[in-house]
Amino acid sequence: DRGVLCNYSTWLDRGWCRAEMWCKVLSEASDIPMIVLESEDKAEFLFPFNWNRKAAHEGDFTVEADRRAVSEMSRKALLGKLSSTATAADGGQLAHYRYFAACQEGFTGQPLGRRSAQEFLSYFRFPSLADA
Repeated sequence: DRGVLCNYSTWLDRGWCRAEMWCKVLSEASDIPMIVLESEDKAEFLFPFNWNRKAAHEGDFTVEADRRAVSEMSRKALLGKLSSTATAADGGQLAHYRYFAACQEGFTGQPLGRRSAQEFLSYFRFPSLADA
């Protein structure tokens, strides 16, 4: 314990806490709200709407080596989400897949990938350039 105030705002600053939020958002139970305890007799339910602005690997870490571990964990969680949304039949899930695919590198701290037009269409699951 570092003797600092811990609340939802400071929780969002910490890398491992962000990783917890990311795993929740990317899980199959992402539609279930999170519970934030404000005190021993006050709890609130919330959906982490700003999760995409709080990349886990960009959080604060006491042990700097943990940043790489969290980045890898985020990458695996995101790959799981991509896998589950890529195979869904409805268009809404395909839109989710495309969103997560487009943000994958930034969300996990990887360098941006360069794709040819054909690789782009394949990666984002567009049948043709006209559909993109």
